[in-house]
Amino acid sequence: MRNDCAACAKPLSSPDIVKDMYRIEHVDTRAAERITADDEDRQRQGFDLQSTFEWARRDGQPDVLIGVAKDAAGEVVRFRYGAAATITRLNKGLRRRKEQHIHGYWINPKSGYWSKDLENAPPPADPGKPIEEAIRIVPFVQEQKNALHLHIGEWLKSFPVNDHVRVAATLQHALKRGIETVFQLEESELLIEALPRNSDRKALLFYEATEGGAGVLTRLVNEPGAFGRVARAALGVMHLDIPTDPGVPVPAETELKDVAGTNCVAGCYRCILSYYNQPDHLLIDRRLPAVRALLVRLSGTSVALDVPAIVVPNVAVHALDAWTAAVVEMLAITDPPFPVHQIVVEDGATVITWPSHYTFISGPSTPAATRASLESRGYVGVPFSADESTWPLAVSRLRKNL
Repeated sequence: MRNDCAACAKPLSSPDIVKDMYRIEHVDTRAAERITADDEDRQRQGFDLQSTFEWARRDGQPDVLIGVAKDAAGEVVRFRYGAAATITRLNKGLRRRKEQHIHGYWINPKSGYWSKDLENAPPPADPGKPIEEAIRIVPFVQEQKNALHLHIGEWLKSFPVNDHVRVAATLQHALKRGIETVFQLEESELLIEALPRNSDRKALLFYEATEGGAGVLTRLVNEPGAFGRVARAALGVMHLDIPTDPGVPVPAETELKDVAGTNCVAGCYRCILSYYNQPDHLLIDRRLPAVRALLVRLSGTSVALDVPAIVVPNVAVHALDAWTAAVVEMLAITDPPFPVHQIVVEDGATVITWPSHYTFISGPSTPAATRASLESRGYVGVPFSADESTWPLAVSRLRKNL
């Protein structure tokens, strides 16, 4: 069991323990002809949902890209991105339940039917007898999704504590609408959760809801100006008069004005309100200067990824031959960066490898016996010649294997 946070690596000294969890893998549903008043009210009041995540691991290490969006004034926000992260969503009960420390819903374990009164179904009359009546469980679903963790806690510290939830909630839904606008997504294709909980929003977790993902989060972290385009679109969605020419900077927050004829006050269904974010409607306010100021800064940012340290077991860097040293230097500065490679000694020859991808670089001085030894174990060699002018094509081939 993990005892540290997947986002900040700090120890989880006081975790919230949820018991009687049950993973939901199959459900039967009935088609509804229309949305009833009960459905609308349930969506408005909402469920007490809690999301957790864990990065996939490769070679015993978290498979995650760490980066920062920065402008001329410095760092704006930091983020982490991971493919196939494990997302777990728990439904702990209705938000309006009287006993907040009691989690879950009543279900008949034999028939699989939920109790109509989800909160107040009676427990079994005699706990000593075989279970024949309803029991309480906490349902959860778990999937692997591409995920982006955006840390906003440091930025929020510069504002009064009483404003944190309103500011974070507005930013959360503005960025979601910005991503949907830039990458032409349906509202249901991208989900966003506030972490660690809605009442204490220190970070935002974006993940792609559709099967296989749309690939937008990968583009967001790998394209240098993607964060800027999203922030610019978010400001436009909020009815602000933003220059249409992407080469023209966005005005400062104090100079922003609404588009002529705008009737929206704090928010509307044409900007950042939606049916799905009804529980946050009382918090969302597009007029908040803090949100506008951050989006203005983000509109002028570029993305920089932290390049992981090169792992060189068994070989001292100064001992590399000139050709291998040149390739290592090229790999370190290539954008976007390659996964962490290893430099190993095979039969006395120095070879650059990616063991988890079963790939190695075959150079002009790589002995045939070494290549044969690696290929016999399932490795695929990507040839790099002594002529550096041919390396761009070799890099393209290498990316296909990694």
